[in-house]
Amino acid sequence: MLSTPALNNAKVKNFYNNADAANIGQVYKINNFMQQQNYNAAQSLNNSFAPQNLMEQNRKIVNGVYLNRWANGNYAFTSADSAILLNIAIQNPVLSGNAVYTARVMLGIDCNSATPSSSRMANASTINDNKTEPVVGLVYPNPVTNNANIDYTINSANAELRIYSVTGKEMAVYQLNTNENHFTFSTNEFNNGVYIYQIISNNEVISYNKFIIIK
Repeated sequence: MLSTPALNNAKVKNFYNNADAANIGQVYKINNFMQQQNYNAAQSLNNSFAPQNLMEQNRKIVNGVYLNRWANGNYAFTSADSAILLNIAIQNPVLSGNAVYTARVMLGIDCNSATPSSSRMANASTINDNKTEPVVGLVYPNPVTNNANIDYTINSANAELRIYSVTGKEMAVYQLNTNENHFTFSTNEFNNGVYIYQIISNNEVISYNKFIIIK
């Protein structure tokens, strides 16, 4: 564009040079490297990139997970990866940037859903083989002050409730009894803050959301 006569002037060139050197230019270059599958260059630039706001921070995090996993042909996320992506996926894209949509796609969430945690939540339904899918509710009360509760129906003998901090650190793992439909856990050992939970059934995340602890 700068080569066209209409745009070939000092002000336009100065604007371009400033933008190119700023974070908006860095994000654009990282994206181009990734589209060209030049992952080494993308990772090097992404590692040195210094976010200045939430949108840029989310973009750097999602890029990092992509470059460490999918770019290497590894489509199985660690629990920490899933928790980090989930924390971004449930954010408002207007405030948190388009990395929210990328995180939703990587987690298999409807990328256009305004409330991905609700759209991803498994609901009671009947599928083609007439088997009932798992039903999992929300952690309540929310905010939590002492004990947290969750109601569920899971048709798997191997099910867990995992709690993560917003940074992706695993805080607790609880085994769920499929012969029961209610579980209570204490939050006494947790600090105040926002946490993410996942219900894992047969090594698959079937439900997740976030809750707040305020003591």
